[in-house]
Amino acid sequence: MKRLIAAMLLACSLAGCQRAAPSAQAPEPAATAQATSDFGTLKLSLARTEITTVDRLDVRLVLEHGVGVSAGELHFAPEEAGWTVASSESLQPTILPDGRVRMEWHFLLEPFLDGAYQVPPAGIELSDGRESAAVSTPPQPVTVTSILAGDGVEMAPVRPPVESVAHASGSARPILIGGLVAGLLLAGGALWWWRHVQRSNTSGPEPNVQQAGARAQAADVRRLLRNRLASRVGTLPATATSDEVIEAARVRLGAPEAARVQQLLACIDRLCYGPEEPGEVDVAAVSAAVASLELHAQEAHA
Repeated sequence: MKRLIAAMLLACSLAGCQRAAPSAQAPEPAATAQATSDFGTLKLSLARTEITTVDRLDVRLVLEHGVGVSAGELHFAPEEAGWTVASSESLQPTILPDGRVRMEWHFLLEPFLDGAYQVPPAGIELSDGRESAAVSTPPQPVTVTSILAGDGVEMAPVRPPVESVAHASGSARPILIGGLVAGLLLAGGALWWWRHVQRSNTSGPEPNVQQAGARAQAADVRRLLRNRLASRVGTLPATATSDEVIEAARVRLGAPEAARVQQLLACIDRLCYGPEEPGEVDVAAVSAAVASLELHAQEAHA
């Protein structure tokens, strides 16, 4: 089973590591605007300046500032200009080769209706501990066209990813093969486990387990018999032997009932201590006889 699991993990690893996807380069922005101060530069980029009512507008904000300069909170509220923010992401700051710090934010904006929109200014405050300055980008116009404007207007084409379709299908082939191999290994492991469970269930308990269970039931019947007799012959000590129990039954209940008690005790002793393996039918029969003895004892007492 351990070898099977190891083979499955190896197949999955090979499938995932066949080919690393090339890093996608961001397309050239359709429009840019920036604001500069002595402390740093804030740049706003728009992926497109003309979209339809079913498109999303990709907005990127990049801040670069010098060492020892701290940046405040970014102020950018596209909701106030009629946009809906579908998603927003703030990337981790990075250090450029010249020592400057680069911070970047990504926004996906959705228009509500067609018409002339503006991407509102984005601003941030920079400070070196002694002085501070606020930088703010100018607003950028965006035209939104309705897809229902007329027969001549077509829906915006679905832009394929940076990686071509042919390249994507080629790189996906090793993953599909690895997934198929992993699935076959999983199916084989499940079949082996099912057969193992079936064999375990059909084998049944060991004979010594059956014997121990039946002997425990016989001991319970012995205690039941003593409890039944206690109400007629008085409380019997736990250490009382079978002969003492029979004698007490003979004195209090008479010879016929004492003989029945002797017969039952002999059966119970054989079930508890005999060399043969007791069966559940024998224990059930003795238990029924003990219950019958209680009825006879009650009638005799009456």
